[in-house]
Amino acid sequence: MSLTLETMLRALPPDMPPWEAGTEGERDKVASLRDRDGGAGPLSRGYAWQKWLTRYLRENGPNVASGFGVDTGVPSDRMDRKGYVAPQAEFAVGYVETDVAASRDTRVRDAAKGTGYVFGAALYDHRGGDVTDPVVAEFIPVGSPGAGIQLPVVRLVAAEVLHAPDPSNATAACWASDARTHMMPNRVLTAKHAVNGLAPGDNVAMADGSMGQLVTFCPAGVDAAMIECGARRPAPVPLDIDPDPAVGEEVSFHGAVSGTVSGRITRTWIFPDNSSAYDAHRIHLDETGKAGDSGALLRLKSDRRAVGLYTGIKHGRSTQTGMAQAIWQVTDLLGLDLHE
Repeated sequence: MSLTLETMLRALPPDMPPWEAGTEGERDKVASLRDRDGGAGPLSRGYAWQKWLTRYLRENGPNVASGFGVDTGVPSDRMDRKGYVAPQAEFAVGYVETDVAASRDTRVRDAAKGTGYVFGAALYDHRGGDVTDPVVAEFIPVGSPGAGIQLPVVRLVAAEVLHAPDPSNATAACWASDARTHMMPNRVLTAKHAVNGLAPGDNVAMADGSMGQLVTFCPAGVDAAMIECGARRPAPVPLDIDPDPAVGEEVSFHGAVSGTVSGRITRTWIFPDNSSAYDAHRIHLDETGKAGDSGALLRLKSDRRAVGLYTGIKHGRSTQTGMAQAIWQVTDLLGLDLHE
């Protein structure tokens, strides 16, 4: 379901949350969004609520999840069939699609205001079950008692469909080099699940018929890998990244199969002060790609800064969203400079 500015304005709480930018990066982001919508529009207001709710769930998430009978505190200690360590459940903050006709909670229907979205958080439950189970929600009060603002947390029985073709049919995001040595880049970044089963040093078939070599990949649930190629980028241009994209911002990626796909960020789970691989940073968008697009570079339309690597589809109830690995976490874990 496409996310529009009108939907964002209707679904957002009317006031600003009790949150202030605490880092230089957050202050720069606030200033940028204020320039674009005047400071009270859906991007500025949505970003402030996104940051408030992310901070709240970082501190109180296990208690919120326990209300659904879900343990988010202990990720699995084994690789799943998709090639990375998966949690039982994970949060994402922003605009959550909900089939309000199936919801048994009138507050969910009221919060959606006829848009098909609520602003709050999704708790993706990966333990299995019927994906058509009715929406179950908890509500987080904001401000003093009686303030009247409550943000829903909607549990969605979820499954992931990672676009995992042969590596030769994946999509390279960009060139990459070691940030410590600043060598001429001859490595490309892609999705880790596209090289599932390979170990560092193994050969990787490339789409142009050449042979690359898997250099490394991110640990645990972070879905990114680096492949060394025979060719080098002759005149590398630094690729700027935005470590903290706002919900509602327009994005696009160019997949090897789908070509250019454009949409909006619906929700995120990102905190640029901690890149722990056991809490994977994710971006969700209202459009999806196809098998072979995995690894494509997700960029903001406003300034072309990179925000993620497209990885596949997240299913939850009757809806599905595109899914991407946040790129800031990848560069921090692997110590990379990115180029185009």
